Amino acid sequence: MTGPGQHGDQNQPTSHDPEPVSPAPPDAARSDTALPDTAPSGEAAAARDDTARDTAVLNTAGLDTPASGTATPDAPGPAANADATDAGTADLDTPPLGTTVPAAAASHAAVNPDPWHAHEAVDVATEPVAEQRPQVPARSFHRRADYVVAALIAVAVLVAAFIVRQSGDAAATVSRTSAEPMYQLPQPTALPPSFAEVWRAPSSATFAPVVAGPAVVTGEGGEMAGRDPLTGEKKWSYARDLPLCTVGMSWGQAFAIYTKQGWTGGSGPQSGNCSEITGVDPATGKRALARNGNAPIGTRLLSDGTHLVMTGKRLIEVVRFDLVKTLEYGKVEAEIQPNKQPRTNCEFGSVALGGSRLGVIERCPDDLGDRLTMQKPNPKDWDAPEVAFSTVLNGRGARLVAITEDRTVIALPGPPRLVTYDTNGTQTDEQPLAIPDSDLAGDPPGQVPPVVEGSANSYWFTGSKLIALSSKELRPQWTVENVVGSPTLFSGRLVVPVPDGLLVLDAVTGARIGSVPVRRDQPGPVALATAGPVILEQRAGTLVALR
Repeated sequence: MTGPGQHGDQNQPTSHDPEPVSPAPPDAARSDTALPDTAPSGEAAAARDDTARDTAVLNTAGLDTPASGTATPDAPGPAANADATDAGTADLDTPPLGTTVPAAAASHAAVNPDPWHAHEAVDVATEPVAEQRPQVPARSFHRRADYVVAALIAVAVLVAAFIVRQSGDAAATVSRTSAEPMYQLPQPTALPPSFAEVWRAPSSATFAPVVAGPAVVTGEGGEMAGRDPLTGEKKWSYARDLPLCTVGMSWGQAFAIYTKQGWTGGSGPQSGNCSEITGVDPATGKRALARNGNAPIGTRLLSDGTHLVMTGKRLIEVVRFDLVKTLEYGKVEAEIQPNKQPRTNCEFGSVALGGSRLGVIERCPDDLGDRLTMQKPNPKDWDAPEVAFSTVLNGRGARLVAITEDRTVIALPGPPRLVTYDTNGTQTDEQPLAIPDSDLAGDPPGQVPPVVEGSANSYWFTGSKLIALSSKELRPQWTVENVVGSPTLFSGRLVVPVPDGLLVLDAVTGARIGSVPVRRDQPGPVALATAGPVILEQRAGTLVALR
């Protein structure tokens, strides 16, 4: 017989002698033969209470009630049984009314009574006992199949990582950062008596010297490199297995744009486009920003310190300091929402930034002349340009020169003249230009006019001359003849490239201060920049440092 709180078959034989049982009273002895038809009312009530109590004990302890046909000690008679049934507490296994209990069963019940039916056991099990559910043991990780599955998963992860590394962009990217940060060189306070070449490096991806923070940045093949301005030594480099479109700077960072083969650019199907732009910290070469774009082959970077423009003949993209796109203008290959671009069949001649405005010279087949369009570089929705004005010009071959908050200046050929417009697109001024017609033939390279901004003036290289325009009104101030490129500011003076060297001028008045001879390998356009005490010359695909 099982103990308290255990489950077992009460009809199974026990392995030990039955517990001693007190002699049954005379009335109980008479129940060994048969149950009487009736029972006294007092005994019936007591029997009914005993039965209910026994049933509760058995159910609480998790034991089954006696099987049908098994005699139960102190079982009530038929009348009491009927009363218990009416009360809703009858034992379902109690013999039906009028059924005689076999003598053997009765005798066994008298000799081996169930101790859990004894009245003294009821006091022990008065508190409810929580049901003991069998617990399934936790599965152990010791089977051979478990180790096989884990090994297969690990191998799959390693193979996938290897494939991504070998075939992804990271596999073809080499980034070498500087062990020590580079530091900005102090600006010179005086001009040296002469300049001599101190180093040179190939840089076919730059169209003017790029100075980003303390580094001089060159671009050749697929590598953008940050160099020491004094020695030309590479301090850091970022290289990919893609050709560079161009290299530029903005917000104190150096940017490289790479060609992605097989893409479609804004000017229609072609072999690829300039779609991968990466920005690095110029002091260390650590990669800082990256995004994908859709600039066409031949794009150039144009910055006003707030926005970065990627130029193109049919499409212009503008991003802000975190490389989030703020504007897409022109022929968009995959428009998210159609009919948002005002004109999609025009080509762009030149692009300029200034006064938080973006200016574009457009050539549209339905217009009688070129079109000047001024807009926000950061509209509310990047794919919905916000145009301030767009006006058709009186002539073709127009070229944007400069933009301020309230003025826009363009140059028109035949005859050469400088025309000024206000913020509403109304012409306010026109002045003749003493430059040859050839200076305005065609569009500037990369759609970017070669203009250098100073504190007092802006300096425009026309192609053969340098014209100083007042910074506020954009009126011509003075002109320098026989110039071969765009100038730079050095020690508060304006240094201008001329065929036999460098011409030094007063930056405000244009008065001649002196000249420095420089021997160049070949004639051609030269663009200047300054990095501390070093003057940089971009000569075609080569960068030369003078000191």
